[in-house]
Amino acid sequence: MIRTIPIPKTMRARLTYFIERHAATGAKIYANDNAAYRNLLNHEAINHSAGWYVQGQAHINGMESFWALLRRGYDGVFHHLSKKHLHRHANEFAGDCTPGSCI
Repeated sequence: MIRTIPIPKTMRARLTYFIERHAATGAKIYANDNAAYRNLLNHEAINHSAGWYVQGQAHINGMESFWALLRRGYDGVFHHLSKKHLHRHANEFAGDCTPGSCI
């Protein structure tokens, strides 16, 4: 499951708070090598800049697909994503909509 919430600035404290609040206790966290993720518990980084894309069980291919779908939705369907409704657009592509929740 992908949970999305627009975050105004992707600072370490905000990202850590979001992940700790929404990830299951003890969940393994896979992320890119962004410095904001380095202090997370039970975290494994994928370093694309070093040519890593999969390391054992660790990969972020699903998240990269999500972002690609959102960008294609922007380019091909919406053409504009306002701050006011960004959470609705992101939830629609994350598949996190119940009837009426993303409208």
